[in-house]
Amino acid sequence: MSTIAQNGELLKNLFQLLADQHEIAGQKRVCERIELLVLAELFTFGRHTITQLLMSLGLNPIEGHIPLSLLCVVYGKIRSAG
Repeated sequence: MSTIAQNGELLKNLFQLLADQHEIAGQKRVCERIELLVLAELFTFGRHTITQLLMSLGLNPIEGHIPLSLLCVVYGKIRSAG
């Protein structure tokens, strides 16, 4: 099995874009949630539902292992998109 060549610039630019959001967000925990949601969007290979996003982060919504504050961020994302 052959491997795909990795482009280090892509990840470097992604993390630079995320770092630029620190000034906009203002709080460290908000920045962390933004980073988590962006990574969840990248690692979700099926439907991009809230449940799938949380499961790609290793959180199980069925068992209730989700911080309420993270749900509020996800809910706010949906409301602003709708």
